[in-house]
Amino acid sequence: MAVSYITEMEALGKYCIPTSEKQIISAFLNRCHIIEMNARIKAMSIDIKQCTRLKLPDAIVAATAIEYKLLLVTADKDFEKIPNLNLLLMNIL
Repeated sequence: MAVSYITEMEALGKYCIPTSEKQIISAFLNRCHIIEMNARIKAMSIDIKQCTRLKLPDAIVAATAIEYKLLLVTADKDFEKIPNLNLLLMNIL
């Protein structure tokens, strides 16, 4: 399993995150490969940002998934507007 460094930062950077929740998230992330920024992801993030209304962190996550041909699992419908993104849109109630 792999996640963007942005996903790692967003998950652990939650305001006033309880220690127990941080431990669970950290345990999950320790089992994942964390993908850092590179020049190709940076360029693709800029392109995605210019063509969509996505926030920059979301553009980086999408570019990371595209660059490494990964399935992006999310409940955020905004990712549907990105071509060439292998997307699994979860229906969270």
